[in-house]
Amino acid sequence: MCIETTVQEKLEKEMRANMKTYYNPEDLGKFSTMGEEASELWDAYMNYYSKVFEDGALTAREKSLWQLPCSAHIVLIPIREAA
Repeated sequence: MCIETTVQEKLEKEMRANMKTYYNPEDLGKFSTMGEEASELWDAYMNYYSKVFEDGALTAREKSLWQLPCSAHIVLIPIREAA
């Protein structure tokens, strides 16, 4: 086992221990201040985000329903591979 693998395994173990959800619930209170320091970037992100959730091939509701399993998959796959 190489040092890099050991460090990665340690980080993934810490992540599993510290992350009970795919987001940090404490950060929800900070959401309203996210654009204060980089308003142009925040505006660009919000423009992108609103366009993504416009009805198209999928409705906004369908996209929201897909968002949770995709987010969980992205977060949990590295954890499962390390286990």
